[in-house]
Amino acid sequence: AWNKQWEPWGPIVSVELPPVNTVRIFSTGPAQQDDVDVNNVNVLFIDCSLNDITISGFVGGVNGQRLYVTKLCTAANDVTLMHNDGSSVQRIFLHKGLDETLTGVYGGWILVCNGTNWYDVSHAKHVL
Repeated sequence: AWNKQWEPWGPIVSVELPPVNTVRIFSTGPAQQDDVDVNNVNVLFIDCSLNDITISGFVGGVNGQRLYVTKLCTAANDVTLMHNDGSSVQRIFLHKGLDETLTGVYGGWILVCNGTNWYDVSHAKHVL
């Protein structure tokens, strides 16, 4: 028999993690939005029913954070993500190396943050 009681070698660390799926609805436009706050956000729904929406970058992203950017309507208004725009704290790097726009369709992007910038991992072929 073992006859020993297990004891940890040090304090047991516990960490409070942010919610797994937090959602934000974004509808600010038509002016270009440089620093959309995505602190603790995993799903960014874009409501472009009233106007075009252009996002050049984000603020508040952390290393390893995934962000699903999703267009909610098929309105004729555009949703555009700008590639490597210098006016943002956290820039967006899209796989084509160009700005990408959704017009008249549902769809979106999957982005991952490295703590400094955001990278498109969705390889969206449906964009103009």
